[in-house]
This record gives sequence, C-alpha cells and structure tokens, in this order.
Amino acid sequence: FHRGVSLAGSPDLALGVERNICRGACQELMGGLPAEVPGRYRQGSPHHLLPLTIPQWHLLGELDPIVPVDYLEHCFNQAGPQQQFHFEMIPQIGHFEMVMPDTIAWDFIKKSLL
Repeated sequence: FHRGVSLAGSPDLALGVERNICRGACQELMGGLPAEVPGRYRQGSPHHLLPLTIPQWHLLGELDPIVPVDYLEHCFNQAGPQQQFHFEMIPQIGHFEMVMPDTIAWDFIKKSLL
C-alpha cells in the first residue's frame, strides 16, 4: 500500500509564499517567487499535481506556529472530493518537534506509515 506522508508540510508552495509559511522557506526552496519561476511551483507543489493516485496523510503539531491549520484546510478544500486526505493533529507538538524521535510525534508517524 502506498501513500504520501507530510510532516507539517506545505502542499501549495505558491500559497505558502503568499501566506509566508515557514518564514520564506517556500521561495528559497523554489529558487524564486511564483511569478518568477511558475513552472517550479506547478511541479513542486503536490496541490498542483492533484489528483494523486495515492492517499495523502498530513500530520501537524497542535502548537505549530509556522504551518497554520487553516492553510492546510484551504488546500484540502481546493483539492476536491476525489483526493483522499487524512489529517491528524498531534497534541502538544510544535513544528520542529515533528522530526525529533523522542517526541510523541513518532507514534503518529509510525501509525501513518502502516
């Protein structure tokens, strides 16, 4: 069984630039702003590749100050009903704790991979 798992990720990098998700990391990753390199944003944003043929799991820390839940909800709503999304909020976890193996996040990550 295949699936995509996102750990506090940015499924729409152009919207990420607009909303300043991850404090400028979206445009740094893409090598410019959406108006400057639009093809990179279309190819690099899962949101622009929908519908994917696999389910997507999005895990987000309850205390994440960098990726707001309303941003992810907007991306999910724009995707349409044909895309399978699973969203889970991890309690008492911020943004960077998501990738630390000694936090509760790893229990959720392992579960998302099964």
